[in-house]
Amino acid sequence: MSLFILLRNYMIIGVLLLLAACSGFMISGEKPVAWVDGVPVTEGDLKEALKITHRTEAVRPEEHLDLMDYVNKLIDDRLIVQEAYRMGLDKDPWVQNKMHEYNLRESVVRLYKEEVQDRVWVSDDEMRRFYNEQMEETHIRQLTVGTEEKALNIRDQIEAGSDMATLAREHSIDMFKDKGGDRGFLRRWQLPESVRDIAFSLKAGQLPPVIKTPSGYQIIKIEEKKPAPEKSLEEIRQVAEKHFRKKKEEAQGQEVLKRYHKQADIVISEDLLAELPVSIDAARDEKWAKDERPIVKIGEEILTVRDFYQQLKDIPDSKLVADNPPDLKRKFVDNWIDRKLVDVVALNRHYEQDADFGRMLKYYEEYLLKKLFAQKVIYPQIKISDELLKDYYDKHRDKYLKPVQYRIRQITVSDEAQSRAILEQLRGGADFAWLAKNKSEDGLAEKGGDRGWISEDKLFFLSKAVSALKVGENSDVLSEGGAYYIVKLEAKSDVDYEDLEQIKDVVQRDYVKENYEKLWTDYAKELRQDAEVRMNDPFIQELKERFLPTVKSSTLDKQ
Repeated sequence: MSLFILLRNYMIIGVLLLLAACSGFMISGEKPVAWVDGVPVTEGDLKEALKITHRTEAVRPEEHLDLMDYVNKLIDDRLIVQEAYRMGLDKDPWVQNKMHEYNLRESVVRLYKEEVQDRVWVSDDEMRRFYNEQMEETHIRQLTVGTEEKALNIRDQIEAGSDMATLAREHSIDMFKDKGGDRGFLRRWQLPESVRDIAFSLKAGQLPPVIKTPSGYQIIKIEEKKPAPEKSLEEIRQVAEKHFRKKKEEAQGQEVLKRYHKQADIVISEDLLAELPVSIDAARDEKWAKDERPIVKIGEEILTVRDFYQQLKDIPDSKLVADNPPDLKRKFVDNWIDRKLVDVVALNRHYEQDADFGRMLKYYEEYLLKKLFAQKVIYPQIKISDELLKDYYDKHRDKYLKPVQYRIRQITVSDEAQSRAILEQLRGGADFAWLAKNKSEDGLAEKGGDRGWISEDKLFFLSKAVSALKVGENSDVLSEGGAYYIVKLEAKSDVDYEDLEQIKDVVQRDYVKENYEKLWTDYAKELRQDAEVRMNDPFIQELKERFLPTVKSSTLDKQ
């Protein structure tokens, strides 16, 4: 596995939810919005919380946003995190393991950026050359037979003037036989590697030597070639940069990995590796699960026989059976070495000493602490029974209303003036169904525009207008996507509720969430009574004016 793929995998895994955090971790120049027992809740913490709720960029002029709610939530979170530290939850093995995994993952991502992404540069000439190569097309005719001798004989006939299409229909064993070997125009990536470079290096009419392919001996002939379509450099960049950059990053990744190999002291016990059986039975044999002999050593990193078989269990049985055991063992060991080399280099860079990286680690640790605190302290207090769920359901029945069903008719036309004329006819007493059948341009015309019963969520843009109608009323003209609609509400379902037994999981989820939030807030409130909490009111006011100009000034007065 290449370094590129390794690091890409880490980056995919590393797309992490940075939950609302209050790290107490201050970057130089950053101001506190509050202090909890002397530990700052910072401007950065607040911005992160706002960003997570998509408020910083999306606040609307008419929207009221209470900045103090966020500040108070960050203070509650800080109080809970401090309580978690006092309980020693940061020493919990689950937290420790998660932190190690996270630090490693994010360090590898940082390493990848430094060693690969930041060192790859794509010039305009390279981009255009790559585009021309990838978009060039060649018209190929091919003929495949089972032996080299037969292929050479047929090639001689073609070179002497025999028709290749006729010979392909008579002798070829591939799927293009019935087309006389005609494969049409193809781009480079549409051809197998065995013929790709040869096919695109030839001129029209040329006949290369016989090619040995996995499916037999092949003769190809280039009928015609088309250059890549003309594009501006900007257009080329849009379609090709990502792919070309990926290729360059893969190559750069391989070079970096070679350097790591040269710099590392890698010791492989080849005799032991050769001794190890690879099979489904061996992977499940307890004897190997206790074997601590080292197969590979890289400094303090060791791959033991036990590790080897432990990870072998994760390989699908079909692959264990199908692969050549020596090749599989070698690939497994090589991948382990590559992965460990990257891990070791990444951790030795000590990115945690960087302020931003350190803050990210702190956020993650506090996320874990809050999660573990909830598991150990909050959730055990939430009692669940059928009676409690029934009581919650009865008190919140409006949350579990069945979607309202509407019976409607609809007229659709493409001309606004016509829609207005139809509306006037309806207001004059014309029959809706008759007009729908004779004027509507949609597929419901034959049924007099009858859409039958339909739930509100299926009405899409018509939903708001239909829900405002009384039974028997027609809508005004409604427009969407160049079409004009008039709707008549013929009937509406009665208010009805979902059956508790049918939505018990949903009710339980809501019940737990409500109790969780109350217990969390109450716990923080108790902690706050014994804590010293100070607000930086002038700075909070400054932040409100900077980011949230519509926030009401009364929000500060609550404190």
